[in-house]
Amino acid sequence: MIITLLTKELKQQAISLSNYMVFAVTLGIILFLFFNTFYGVNVSSLDGMFGLFPWLFALVVPAFTMASVAGERQNKTLEFLFAHPISELQMIIVKVSSYTIVLTLFVALTVIVPISFGAIATFDWGVIFAAYGATILLVLFFVSANIFFSSLTTNQFAAFLLSFAANLMLILLGTSAVYNLMPQSLVSIATEFSPVEHFVRLASGNIQYSDIAYFLLVSLSFVGFSVVSISKLKGKPYQHLFISQHLILVVSLLLIVASVFSRSIPGSFDVTAAGYFTLSSGTTTILNVNTTPITLRLYVTKNLPPAFTPRLDDINRVLSEIARYSNNVTFETTYPGQADDIATEATGKGIYSQRFTVVSQTELSAQQGYLGLEVASDSDSRVIPFINQTDDFEFQVMQRLYELTNQTTTSITYITEGSEDASSLVPQLLPPQYNVLSSTTNSVDVSGDIIILHSLVTPLTNEFIARLQTAVSQGSSLIVFDDGIDLDLETGTSTPKQDIAVNALLSNWGVTIQPTLVSDPQNNALVPFNTGYGTVLLPYVLWPIGLVNQEIPLFTGIENVELPWISSLEISQQADRFGSLVTTSPTSGEIVKQTTIMPDEIGEMANVGSQPVVVMRSRGVTEGGIVVVGSSRVLSETFAGKSQNNALFLSNVLEVASQDRSLAQIRSKNRMPSSLTFASPEQKQMLRYGLIGGIPGVVILLGGLIWYVRRKKSYRTYSVS
Repeated sequence: MIITLLTKELKQQAISLSNYMVFAVTLGIILFLFFNTFYGVNVSSLDGMFGLFPWLFALVVPAFTMASVAGERQNKTLEFLFAHPISELQMIIVKVSSYTIVLTLFVALTVIVPISFGAIATFDWGVIFAAYGATILLVLFFVSANIFFSSLTTNQFAAFLLSFAANLMLILLGTSAVYNLMPQSLVSIATEFSPVEHFVRLASGNIQYSDIAYFLLVSLSFVGFSVVSISKLKGKPYQHLFISQHLILVVSLLLIVASVFSRSIPGSFDVTAAGYFTLSSGTTTILNVNTTPITLRLYVTKNLPPAFTPRLDDINRVLSEIARYSNNVTFETTYPGQADDIATEATGKGIYSQRFTVVSQTELSAQQGYLGLEVASDSDSRVIPFINQTDDFEFQVMQRLYELTNQTTTSITYITEGSEDASSLVPQLLPPQYNVLSSTTNSVDVSGDIIILHSLVTPLTNEFIARLQTAVSQGSSLIVFDDGIDLDLETGTSTPKQDIAVNALLSNWGVTIQPTLVSDPQNNALVPFNTGYGTVLLPYVLWPIGLVNQEIPLFTGIENVELPWISSLEISQQADRFGSLVTTSPTSGEIVKQTTIMPDEIGEMANVGSQPVVVMRSRGVTEGGIVVVGSSRVLSETFAGKSQNNALFLSNVLEVASQDRSLAQIRSKNRMPSSLTFASPEQKQMLRYGLIGGIPGVVILLGGLIWYVRRKKSYRTYSVS
């Protein structure tokens, strides 16, 4: 009987033309809003689309389910169901299942978006599947609740308003607006009852059993409430075996209470491709060799605003996993007040109370709170004064732990003749174990675990070249940041160099920097320019987006970087073990003549196609590694500060030459999605408008086809022979 009724419900949904119209309009709104941000941020992430789902479902599901019971009551068809041998529980299960299945099929149409961008974007399919799974649970949540509200009235419009108001309130409980709705003592309970935080966590790829339990518990509780409501309409209390109407009501209420405290359910698993929510191999390597007792002490103010909840969840997860993995690490949390001994202790260690704005019931106020970390051994400690973000939190913690437990040092010899000296930047990018010493071109003493040559002008002597070759053959690593062009920012011109000094050294290994300037009219960075209207961000073809080789372990996850005024490199057939670390996109080319660097006056390209701009030779058994970058400006604060990917890439370039790569492996676990790379502007717009119009168009076409077939059948005549 259940299968028969479910089939009937699904057929009714399938032949409803209004459903297809609602689906088409909703899909059009979702895709229109999504593409407005998707192309703006230009990264391979569907967060913008999934972030719309809670708000749109709060409106769409009530419109879809308002007739589920209210319509049956209004049309007097509910009595026909009561006459069949089916219980109220079975009736509600059928309705919840049918509406959830139909809405899930509707949501599944959006999978066309990541499939269409498969050749342009590198999506994390683990995250996408997790987000769709979270969406199905969200649909089940709203359907279960809204069917219950539909059972409370005979008026479909009243059922819609009641469901929409309840949905909106549940969503608002998961936002900062909760401070306007209730006292602070109830804020944490209210936010836990909202589906928003649970949905966001699941959609991120961090599958926590507690979040799954929340959706299932709340859905089951509303199913129970609906059974009780239907039983009252039937005029006969529900009774099946030992299950009574009162028992269902009590259990449903208990499930609601349990859902609020579902966070205590342990267990989770990580479905992200890069293992964002799993300790990296670099972390486990450091912890495996550590024998020093370490305490991770988190100083956090109780009752932080809801906006801090995701950050605090990440912090607790990382610190707990580190402590669970190593017996030598313990994790504890302390709660300083505004003027107590713990607050004094935190301040003495360099962890200070920070000010943030909170919207309360009656006013907009500034509050203070602690969210800092101490990593301590018996004799020393390191602190993070305030944890502003958690994208690289695991690295920040392990860097401080590594400083306390590792006694070895790595020496860096830094030689530059550039106008922008990066000697102060290198220590910022590397742990204190790296000791940076400055030297000069053609110096007699060339030593160090890593040797950096930056923007050299003076011709290299044969003796200096020989000393560098000897150092590399004996285990020192070499990193070169140099240009093939002379760039004059005052006149705004780029001129090919007649003689590139460092090529006298690099040619011995079969690598040379070319006197060219790489340009990419399609895949480039947004750069601020001063105009008559102020500073504006413009696409700049001379800052191409470089594609990082994902087969090199330390750079896995850093899929692209923004490259300022970079020259191409040439790798000869005699080059031993050299390979491309970064190349430009197929739409890039080389400017081989003097040109202006102004955005609207750049010269024509030659040699269109992918260009190697960073090459690398890995370390040998006794030889050091070599990295060559075709731009001195990559080693600069401007480059490192442009984006998170740039800073991660530069740090790993410096550390890839080191024999101890544990920290670089942690840093490479990057959460910044890769950029979109289009073959042409036409392809970009074709995908946008094709999907915005195509997906809703398919829904309308399908609905129209079903309507036409049913209309033809209604005019069919039958003859009796």
